[in-house]
Amino acid sequence: MDSQPNPTQAESNRNAGLEAPAVALVTERRRWFASFPEGSLEFVAVFRILWILALFVAPVTEGFVRRFAGAGIIGLLLADCGLAIWWLTHTALDRMSLLEPGKAFSSKQIQRRCLAASVAAVTAHGVLLVFILSLVGVVNPLTQAVPTGPLRWAIVPVYVVLVIATVITGRWAALGCPIRTVLLTVPFMHWWAIRHSAFDIGKAFAAALAERTGKPPITFDTTRAVANAMWVLFMLMVGAMLYATSRGTIAEWKAMCGGMVAAVAAVADVAAMESVQQVYLRYLRTAKIA
Repeated sequence: MDSQPNPTQAESNRNAGLEAPAVALVTERRRWFASFPEGSLEFVAVFRILWILALFVAPVTEGFVRRFAGAGIIGLLLADCGLAIWWLTHTALDRMSLLEPGKAFSSKQIQRRCLAASVAAVTAHGVLLVFILSLVGVVNPLTQAVPTGPLRWAIVPVYVVLVIATVITGRWAALGCPIRTVLLTVPFMHWWAIRHSAFDIGKAFAAALAERTGKPPITFDTTRAVANAMWVLFMLMVGAMLYATSRGTIAEWKAMCGGMVAAVAAVADVAAMESVQQVYLRYLRTAKIA
């Protein structure tokens, strides 16, 4: 039987501005979102809820349970970071594949680039987090010691190498702005970097969607303002908590208040990411492929 492409299908794809790899990508993404309506953001939300709950549990525990609760929170934070960067790089590479002619990637290529960027950023993130906690005197729950002296400062060159690796892999993953890519390696600054990189991606999809539908482009002004305001409040709280930790213990009620601020800021951040994803999903739904 003749295997020549259907002329009607080929013409439809050309009219939609999609190349063959991009058509395959749209088809695969539609299947993925049919199974997971929120995509990888579902997993980001799960881990974010877990570490928020842990923030409220840790202050009321004692002894070794509290120490290991702290280690668990750090692990959940790193998992949250990795999944959020995975989502960002996937969305960035999808934008390049679908909106930039001649730059379409296959799904396997996208996954390899996302994995490389996520691993580099999360490793650097973890190394810097260890360094920061050592500066304020937080005890390692496994060794019962605080890295000091040469051991502490030996972390710095390791972090620099990992930052360079993050910038290189971030470029492969179409992240663009190198400053934002570097901020992906800084605890909680990565929220700002991911969110604003996502807004740029969302604007590109919104413009393409507006051109396709003839409607005004969707904006992200409200979600941006709310998320940024809560993030600033959260960062002030983090700074205050680190200072208090360096001076001694923190009262339980202060830890609880900090947990509430963190919860609101974390939810606002995910809501901002979700607003970008909704625009992307509308673009996928309106793509005309046979």
